[in-house]
Amino acid sequence: MEKHQPAIHTWQLLPGLVLCASLCAALQTQTTLAKADEANTTSVTIKTAPPLPDAPSYLKGGAAIVHNSPDTQEPKKPGFWTMRKPPDDPPLRTNMEILRDKTFVAAQSFYLGSIAYDVELTHQGLAHHKCVEDSSENPHPSRGDLYRGHIMEYSVGTVWDWLVMKYIGKYLVLEWPAMASVEHLRGGSKWLMSCW
Repeated sequence: MEKHQPAIHTWQLLPGLVLCASLCAALQTQTTLAKADEANTTSVTIKTAPPLPDAPSYLKGGAAIVHNSPDTQEPKKPGFWTMRKPPDDPPLRTNMEILRDKTFVAAQSFYLGSIAYDVELTHQGLAHHKCVEDSSENPHPSRGDLYRGHIMEYSVGTVWDWLVMKYIGKYLVLEWPAMASVEHLRGGSKWLMSCW
């Protein structure tokens, strides 16, 4: 007994036929171009016109790319003297831009270094027992007590500078660290000159 096979309709073969036809056309084009290159008798030059400034171009997936139209250009990065015009303007910088900003990092590092300078020289002056600390309840505070006394000041200064960089302007980021660093450098130098 013969098994009955289902009939194959032409519409079921259509996707395969289209695929075969496109592959054959691509192979034929490729071999024609290869023969032309080998013979050096004819050269194929394809010139494309440059896209118009506002005309979109399309990728294979159908996504449109718009070239440098004034509406799609990124806004300029704010400079050192740029100020925000409240209340409608967006923030000047993102959080990552602030973290990567060299002025912000340098100002905060110098500020923290001046605190360390003051605390270490104060601690060494206390260790030599020539002077006592007059700005706290304990005349002989430990190094940890001295650092803990400056944590709040440094935290408030850093948050202030962060907000200034984000919402006001970059040039004001130097104000708080500069004033506080001068005080700490004076205090540490006073311990160095008079208590050692």
